[in-house]
Amino acid sequence: MSLAQLQRDFRAWLVDGSDDAARSFGAGAAAGLTVYQNNYRAQLVGCIEQSFPRVHAWLGDDAFLRAAITHIDSHPPGAWTLDVYARNFDETLTALFPDNPDLHELAWIENALSEAFVAPDAEPVSIDALSAIDWDSAQLRLSCRRLHSRHGGERRAPVGALRDRSAEDREWWRASSPRRSAACSIAPVRAP
Repeated sequence: MSLAQLQRDFRAWLVDGSDDAARSFGAGAAAGLTVYQNNYRAQLVGCIEQSFPRVHAWLGDDAFLRAAITHIDSHPPGAWTLDVYARNFDETLTALFPDNPDLHELAWIENALSEAFVAPDAEPVSIDALSAIDWDSAQLRLSCRRLHSRHGGERRAPVGALRDRSAEDREWWRASSPRRSAACSIAPVRAP
């Protein structure tokens, strides 16, 4: 057996407990393989818990664990980092809890925060630009791109989020192009 085949069989065992893959390791390997599979699944549950703490609190331990296991069974990791592993967990929740739009929204928000956390950095501001700012009257404004949801098109701003904003800010929110990823930056603006 080649190393590549051994690795494919081991991954097949980790992902779905394939009996064919387990047989390729010999009869005495079953107990050891179970330890690896348990650790693999526990790490993925931990990754989902880390990415969706509010959803976990909302659902409770048992329902969250069932949802995480369902997700793990249908979504094996496919990226080099676990930062993106839980990215589609909101789809799993939508399938498991189709009549709970508040849960879907909460999962979407937590996913967007995770995406923003690992989003590319904004362009650095030059020293000349910083020195030209009147810091005594400057204000900082959080500027986020609009996100595009997989379950229902474009997401709207949370109720009341734009109520106290200028007409220009509200129009910017409506007109900005939809994006699949989140990115936020803070930029100095002039005092009103």
